[in-house]
Amino acid sequence: MVQHDLSSPLSGMAMKHGPLVALLATAALGLENGAAPTPPMGWRSWNAFARSITQDIMEKQMEALATPFAPVVGWTHTGNASLVDVGYIHAGLDDAWQACGTGIAGPGGQPSFHNESGYPLVNKTRFPSMSSMVARGHALGLQVGWYDNNCMCGEGSSRLTPEQIDLDIHGDVQFLADMQFDGLKADGCGPGRNMTELSRLINKTGRQVYIENCHYNKISNGEPMPKGAQPDSKGRIFPYWKDNVTGGTLVCPENSFRASGDIRNSWNSWFGNLETLKPYQDPVHPISQPNCWAYADMLMVGVFASEDDPEAGPAASVAEWRTHFGAWAIVSSPLILSFDLSNRTTLETVWPFITNLEAIEVSQTWAGHPGRQVLQNESVQVWTKQLGPKRAAVLAINMESAAKAQPLQVEIGLTELLPSLTGPIRVRDVWGHRDLAPPATGDGTLTTQPIQPHDSAFLVVEAAS
Repeated sequence: MVQHDLSSPLSGMAMKHGPLVALLATAALGLENGAAPTPPMGWRSWNAFARSITQDIMEKQMEALATPFAPVVGWTHTGNASLVDVGYIHAGLDDAWQACGTGIAGPGGQPSFHNESGYPLVNKTRFPSMSSMVARGHALGLQVGWYDNNCMCGEGSSRLTPEQIDLDIHGDVQFLADMQFDGLKADGCGPGRNMTELSRLINKTGRQVYIENCHYNKISNGEPMPKGAQPDSKGRIFPYWKDNVTGGTLVCPENSFRASGDIRNSWNSWFGNLETLKPYQDPVHPISQPNCWAYADMLMVGVFASEDDPEAGPAASVAEWRTHFGAWAIVSSPLILSFDLSNRTTLETVWPFITNLEAIEVSQTWAGHPGRQVLQNESVQVWTKQLGPKRAAVLAINMESAAKAQPLQVEIGLTELLPSLTGPIRVRDVWGHRDLAPPATGDGTLTTQPIQPHDSAFLVVEAAS
């Protein structure tokens, strides 16, 4: 048995916390359309179906979201619950809806998938009636999301004129409104790259649309870099504090933003993506906040290679999937499932933790901070999120590979989680739905039970008085 002591360079840093679900006192709280006051929960098509997606598949997946499947621990109603019942209300279409090569092209360019007026051209074989698909989702109690600036047959090679690009952006927004979509994932493979303008146009329609920036926002050649912006090596702009005034005006013209690259079906990819959220988790003035959530990409829970996506990779263990889910929950990353919901065996396997109401509560609670890391080494990671003035969640992860097969205990300094966690405490095991005996030592530390490789302890700690 190996013990790890929690010590952190963040020790002693003051954190400003408001009451439960209070909003930070900044000049702006992300995109002010009210579409994502809490981290969105739902499902998106790419990881399970990739290029194989069709309207029929989409409608079956939406039906699976809304169909009662099994009981949920702690649910106040009798009988079976659905994923919609516990909060998974978003159903997102990803790439592969478009009629590639059927649209207009610029001089010497490849044909696009927009017509001369800028309206997007749908593959009618795969999607005979997009509006009917959306209406079906609405009838099931879902918010249905679209995808644009596509990467399949991306229009960057179409050599479109600036005038045509502008028409296409307006045409996409008109299509979004015409079909009555409730969300948009804006990717970064086409020529449209001004997120501020795209958001303005969407909001002008009068529809409340959840906007996900998937590397859409990018500075154009010759344009001055906004003061405070921190672009990556490709010139892509992420939310930032205007004029470098931390805690001042937040420039975030979206509701969530992909801080990471595309997720892959491996432990290292998951936790590599999780690392990219750290720059947006400042202890006092986090950028990731209501209506501006830092996103580590879709969950790979339940995803593995299939006929629809043979490149999805092998299935992970249940413990790994559960830990992956807990890691997204404790940092307020949107909880977007992406496995085949019609596979009842897989759904039954992951149901206990993707519908764990205590884990979901951690994800959905806002008490002034999205969650942050307090320990990282080769063997252990520890993340925490404040849930109230004297209440915090903690996720301790055994990062050792299964080949080493060595359980670890982690010793956690309670004031590393919250300075107010002094004196007697109550401890709740989130995964086990049970109260644990408080620490016997009274020395201000909490030691987890042994954690198996690639598994986790998910706890909520609260001052007893």
